[in-house]
Amino acid sequence: MLKNFVKKVFNSLGYDINRIDKSINRLSFDDIHKLKIKKTNPMIFDVGANVGQSIERFRGIFPNSTIHSFEPSVSAYDELKKNFYNLNNVFLNNIGIGEKNTKRNFYSAAKSETSSFIKISNNTKWIKTRSKEFNTSIQDYSKVIDETPVESIDNYCRKNSIDYIDILKIDTQGYEEKVLIGTQNFLKNNKISIIETELILDDVYEEHVSFFQIEKYLITNNYRLVAVKPMIYNNLYEGNIFVVDLIYTLNK
Repeated sequence: MLKNFVKKVFNSLGYDINRIDKSINRLSFDDIHKLKIKKTNPMIFDVGANVGQSIERFRGIFPNSTIHSFEPSVSAYDELKKNFYNLNNVFLNNIGIGEKNTKRNFYSAAKSETSSFIKISNNTKWIKTRSKEFNTSIQDYSKVIDETPVESIDNYCRKNSIDYIDILKIDTQGYEEKVLIGTQNFLKNNKISIIETELILDDVYEEHVSFFQIEKYLITNNYRLVAVKPMIYNNLYEGNIFVVDLIYTLNK
């Protein structure tokens, strides 16, 4: 009885409780990176750095790694600089990453992690909840910033004489396909070991990316989906946001 009561309480808070099979070795995403990358000083690209959460994470896994970090939001980038400007082998870039070198409108949101080159939809439960959380209107939750610079990974690597990426992490709030389009040279030549990307499957943004839009650039270039991490809600209908994190590795 007590077990069922506790389970119901956690379910009401959005958590699910299941018995752990101790015979199974459960690996986190960080465990998978350590398993696949044998170098002590890997090259890591952090696309969608926000204020540096992934820099801390990757430096915890690989203390001697070289990290190239990209964040188009000026306010988030200012915080990023405060936190990581003087670190060796961490290169901070106040630009977006996309399919080509250009300039695009960027939508800066009240919750900086939800800022994107894709406009937020004003007709979802998610935006109603978020705008109340930040004490603003739906219309004012996100504001457009004109002429934000965007560069492709292929061009950035050519310009900086980078010939291999061990981990490419993409967290761009619906802009993931554009990032992969601008990485075609590296993908076709298998110059990336691991790709970790977020995939938002619901209607938070006016455009959403499907598995097909991601995999048509990866599967054809010999990459394979090896790990999936659901984020709170595992379907389109029960929560505010339906999103997963994915890891693809070279199929060798």
